[in-house]
Amino acid sequence: MDTASHENRQLSERPVLSAESYTGYSRAYESYLNDRLPFRNALVSLNSFIDYYVFKEASDSSVIIGRDGWLFFSATLEDYQRDNLYSEEELQELAAEAEAARAYCDSRGITFILFMPPNKNSVYGEYMPAHITAGAGPSRADQYVSYLREHTGVDVIWVRDELVEAATGSDRLLYMKHDSHWNGLGSYTGSRLLMSHLGIDMPAPDALTYTHTDEAVFAGAGHDLANAISMDAALGTDENFVLSGYVDESVYDSIEYRGDYHESVSELIDPAAIDGDLYVLPDNYMGVNPYGDVVYASSDAADSRRVLFARDSFGEMMTQYLAAGFADVISIRNSTLTIQDIDEIKPDILIYEMVERSDYHDLGSITSTD
Repeated sequence: MDTASHENRQLSERPVLSAESYTGYSRAYESYLNDRLPFRNALVSLNSFIDYYVFKEASDSSVIIGRDGWLFFSATLEDYQRDNLYSEEELQELAAEAEAARAYCDSRGITFILFMPPNKNSVYGEYMPAHITAGAGPSRADQYVSYLREHTGVDVIWVRDELVEAATGSDRLLYMKHDSHWNGLGSYTGSRLLMSHLGIDMPAPDALTYTHTDEAVFAGAGHDLANAISMDAALGTDENFVLSGYVDESVYDSIEYRGDYHESVSELIDPAAIDGDLYVLPDNYMGVNPYGDVVYASSDAADSRRVLFARDSFGEMMTQYLAAGFADVISIRNSTLTIQDIDEIKPDILIYEMVERSDYHDLGSITSTD
């Protein structure tokens, strides 16, 4: 029987009865049994199958079933329908947080860049359900970007329009159909725009070599939206690409990735000094770190500027492209980035990446003293 977890959570552990745990023991044991019910995964999949194919509904509220087999993340619905627009006061507060981060970096000679990938339905809105229509006028992200450009010195790169243009009429998708993330080609398209902004030219997508793969963005984890409705296997193939030819072969062969579990990234400054849990990431790394939240990339790229790349899940696949252009890249989850990290690493460039659906207040954590 299939007893593996196909959900984005840990299965309940078998509780141990003790004097401290006896009051909640029965409830904990019930959760443990429910998670290990014989044929549980098959029953969950059958329920999802009926919901999807018979009632055209998602068995999980986080998923929207779109047209032609597309799935969308329901958390992006307000962005799509323009139901979450900011007030003037909110924009002022957000701009102050972003400007404080820029000023902090500027005082230390660090170039600060805010990079924003779009939501999936901002690029492929035509596959949203017919009864859900896009709102008119600027989106919340449009408001934010425009306000930053008009009232702060923050260098913000918002790549929605460029990705829409790249997707229009193309026979290659930029986003996964069954996942909320962009695929290898979408990530490259956005990364190429970012690199051009930093003075590094990368080949146009048409000049690359493509290897199609059904593998999800996070290798071995499946597609997040299909997983949420327990239908990853049932929905079949998706469209992802492994790209080659975007950098000279000598530079590509020189790229090394390392990662660790350290809470502080200071030890990554000198990889030779790390021992214990230091390891080289696998050859099929594809920019996604399956072991931890910190990745150190080094290469023979001509540009020696040190890059600190603070990323969310959309930035995972971008690290490989940054490493092709910069000889020294430290990639870290933006949710864990602190002032201390910035001061320890002493980057020349800090790229803060956050997808359109993010909470833009997260940027304020950089200069928070809490």
